Amino acid sequence: MDSRNAMNVREPARLSSSLTALYGWLASHAARGWVSLVLIAGILSVDLALPWQGWSFTVRALLDEPCHQATGLICLGAITRYRGRPPDPRFGWAMLVCSNATDLDHLPLEFGSSVLTAGTPRPYTHALWVVVVLGLAALAARAWSRRARTRRSATTMLVLFGAACGVSDHFLRDIASAQMSLWWPVTDAPVQVPYRWYVAAIVVIALLPASRQRGLDTPGERSAQSPVALRDNVTPL
Repeated sequence: MDSRNAMNVREPARLSSSLTALYGWLASHAARGWVSLVLIAGILSVDLALPWQGWSFTVRALLDEPCHQATGLICLGAITRYRGRPPDPRFGWAMLVCSNATDLDHLPLEFGSSVLTAGTPRPYTHALWVVVVLGLAALAARAWSRRARTRRSATTMLVLFGAACGVSDHFLRDIASAQMSLWWPVTDAPVQVPYRWYVAAIVVIALLPASRQRGLDTPGERSAQSPVALRDNVTPL
């Protein structure tokens, strides 16, 4: 292998290692109770101190998306604290990405198209059916992973479980901040809960204690790691 090919192999490995290290740092710090409480204080400062009405979509997004990410980090920290170690990075990164990426469905309306919002206060994909589909897909991927025992099947399973959790924590905030058609397509009826319910929920999550049975795995993570690593001769992320 010449030096150019060796560099091409090393670069993705370095990127993967850097992302894994960054993820471990984020998860371990988010698992500290005081960090979660600081994140909650930041969320409250944004939501209660700033006037949301009348601001442009861009400004609202710049304020709202960090709060969604903070909510995702609080949830990731609780999982890490409960387990005694961070969940698999494939699960964790998917969860954190989807904590924000869910809002991409607002873009068509901002560009003048109501294809996702006709008759509903928020896009059709801001509804419980998305979590159900992701959850069912993750369970199907889990069954596939147990049969195939390959790295690809394990990654698919972990990413889908992480995405389901990320969309869920996104909705946890959304349903308290404005109306959404949670039960679409069964009904277009808007649903909203009091903001204090969201605050109470994230405080409870932030204060979730560590489990007495340390080292629990995220769904399918144990089967996703050792058998796959032995068969494919790879190091799990």
